Formats: sequence, C-alpha cells, structure tokens
Amino acid sequence: MIREYGIFNTYIPPADSFFYGIPFPGTFLIDESGIVIDKLFRPHLSTRDTGEAIIDRMLGRSAPGVDDPIAFFAEEDEIEITAFFRGGRGRMRIGPLNRLIVRFEMPQGIHIYKGPVPDGMTAVNIEVEAPDGVVWEAEKAPATERLSFPGLDAPLEIWSEEVDFEFSIFGNSTLAPKFEESGEQKIDLSVLVRYQACDDDQCFLPRTRRLELSVPLAKSVIPDFEEMKRASASTVKMDSVKHWKVLSERQSARDSGQHD
Repeated sequence: MIREYGIFNTYIPPADSFFYGIPFPGTFLIDESGIVIDKLFRPHLSTRDTGEAIIDRMLGRSAPGVDDPIAFFAEEDEIEITAFFRGGRGRMRIGPLNRLIVRFEMPQGIHIYKGPVPDGMTAVNIEVEAPDGVVWEAEKAPATERLSFPGLDAPLEIWSEEVDFEFSIFGNSTLAPKFEESGEQKIDLSVLVRYQACDDDQCFLPRTRRLELSVPLAKSVIPDFEEMKRASASTVKMDSVKHWKVLSERQSARDSGQHD
C-alpha cells in the first residue's frame, strides 16, 4: 500500500531495520467522494501539521479559534494588526507544526510595502522572539500587487486590504524539562512589527508595534509503547502499537546478530 501511494520513505536504507519500510509522514485531503484533492507532507515525522492547519487549508483562510492565544493592536487610522497562535487547540506541544499568523487589516486605499523600497521608506519587517526550544521557519506571505510611482524606475510591491504573514512554529525536545515542573506551563512569544502605510497621496510615519502572546504547553499524544514513554507526552491505545512492536523486535534481532 505504501509503495502504491508513492510515499515509501526512500531516505531510510534497509540497514536501518527499525525504520525501513515506513512512509513519508503526511496527510492526504479527500473530498466527499474519496478523491484526493490536496496533500500535506513533511520531511520528518516529528514535525507534522495540526488538525487546524488541515481545516484552514481546506477553507482557504485562517481564523483564530476560541482557545487560540491572540494579541491585537488598532491604529488611529483604522489599520489593525493581529497576531495569533493557531494549532493544537491553542497549545504548543513538542513536535506538531503550529502556525503564528500576523494579520494586517487596512481600510480602503491604504497599502503597505514589501522590500526592497527606496531610501527613506520602510518595508514590512516582522521579528519573532521566543525561548529556547521554540523553532520557527521564515515567514510566508501572499502575492503582492505592483504600484508604479513617477520618478521610480521600477514599480513597488504592495499589500492592501487584508494580508497574512504566516510562520510555521513548533516546540522541540529542549522544552521537555518544563513538563517535569508542577502546574500549567507556558511560553511567551513576542512579535515585533515594523511597517509604513501609505495612501494614494501620502505616506505616514513608519511604525513599530510589539504584540505579546502567552501560549500554554500541552503534552503530545503517543502510542502506549514502553520504549516511547516520557514526561512530555501522554500515551493512548493505538493500532500502531503492534506495528511498533514488530519494528522493535526486528531491531532487537538485528542488534543481537551484530553482537554474536
């Protein structure tokens, strides 16, 4: 079945008997008729998309849920900046790939710039600050429009109305010691936003805004398999346990053969 779907993990050699034969980690999205209409695949099983990412991809837009940490700033000229953490029902776990979304909502006729821009102007720049153990990838932004100005050799790239800047973000094993502490644990995310807004007649002063989010930590969910148990994860009964046991026995037999 794995080979038929074309997802056999070719990076794992037969000599690695424990993992040889597993598929590339990912998700197929199907419609009501069972037809595959999209897919989400990652290079490593430890970073995988959350249910929210799959739903948002199907809907074509991300919206903060009731449990999602969120920060908001409203400018006097009605520009609104929102930062929200999306995934894991508003909680960060070690492994699953969440998203940090920074959204600009602008009144009609207002726009912001993608770099490079001429001297004296400020393009959108977003910096994320987080504790050790939190990893994020470079931002993703939608396509821009082009706007020409007299005296400039090339048009500038702009965004208007609503635009989302999306960061893939996840926790790694450096966060594990926090799960050994008592009480609910959280991590603080700081988002520093620099931008300059303009209309058809003028540009306003550059602005710097900081948005702060407090994101609760939660345990990952793993199969009830003795060799995988750890403080940062909860175990549940899964069909995969019997397959893990086969892999473990195969690895043990290989190791035993090497020592004979």
